[in-house]
Amino acid sequence: MKEPEPYRDADIWFSETEEEEERWCDGCGSSRVVVMKKHSDAKYMKYCNDCPFVSPAKEVGLPTGLLKQKEIDEKRARKQRLRARKEEAKKRMEAQREAKEPADRSEEVPEDYKQEEKTKIYTREEFHEVLTKALKKGEIKWEDY
Repeated sequence: MKEPEPYRDADIWFSETEEEEERWCDGCGSSRVVVMKKHSDAKYMKYCNDCPFVSPAKEVGLPTGLLKQKEIDEKRARKQRLRARKEEAKKRMEAQREAKEPADRSEEVPEDYKQEEKTKIYTREEFHEVLTKALKKGEIKWEDY
């Protein structure tokens, strides 16, 4: 007899736990396996009905339905945190506009960041100027295909 499933949102679903459990013997590969804990065992073991092989069963703290629910809840919480950060940043930007203060650029890449490398961050106009100079100098050969 199954217990009734609790009401959840539309994106939450329940599955049978047997698809995730290891229901085969590690010794012979048979699917005729019994998972149980005897009084002499410290944890749940898989007992094969076809061979004498006994191995420890996979232990998961939560059933698969609850585990997937927990993952969904974590994703929702992360999304809400990101949304709150985005709204907070918008409010700060609007407050700076109203106060006519220069924008806070502390989170941007500084000018001298990895300047020894050849890779640089350009705006569209700067890139166009650098590209035309390199073409004129002959550093880049332009070929029409």
